[in-house]
Amino acid sequence: MKIALLGGSPKPNGGSSAIILEALRASFAGAAEISAASLLRDGPQASLPPLYGAAAWVLAAPLYVDSLPSHVIRFLEETGEFFERPENASAPRPRLYAIVNCGFYEARQNALAIAALKLFAERSAFPWGRALGIGAGALWERFSPGSWFTRGAAGALAELARDALALAGGEDLFVTANMPRLLYYWGANRSWRALAREKGLKPDALRRAPYS
Repeated sequence: MKIALLGGSPKPNGGSSAIILEALRASFAGAAEISAASLLRDGPQASLPPLYGAAAWVLAAPLYVDSLPSHVIRFLEETGEFFERPENASAPRPRLYAIVNCGFYEARQNALAIAALKLFAERSAFPWGRALGIGAGALWERFSPGSWFTRGAAGALAELARDALALAGGEDLFVTANMPRLLYYWGANRSWRALAREKGLKPDALRRAPYS
């Protein structure tokens, strides 16, 4: 069985989406042949050929303004156009799974982006698998998948991996950090202030609203 992992992060290196995909890859160890593509580095046309023949695609991307990064949307558009061509109309479609993470604490903030992916699957005749929405996604860049803070999302990721191996579906999963909301906000604000000091800015600069 072949499973394709699609990295949708706009960051050329690292990022929560890439870390999450690596954790997912570990769940497939020895159970499936894995191919991978970076939609940013490879581009839509270069990304498609290695993905043909996979029984399942797992797309991981960050939330961008309640939607998906533009290069991911372009990839989906070109994928839909490819399968609409007469010579490809009868080609088997892989089952699509999705992982969307956001910096918001609330995992449900990813629901609109997941709905857009479901709409793509419906209109392009891709069988839909399942989606995982992860809140407080930035923590994956600071803590390992097995840490106390990310263990809830790591458990949901393992469940998604089992479904992908079985080509099974299920209700969408939404999980956030294993910490109180106020603690997450405190840590996020502390990080912003530290970054401001690193860039030579005073805390007041974070409260400026130049375009308001």
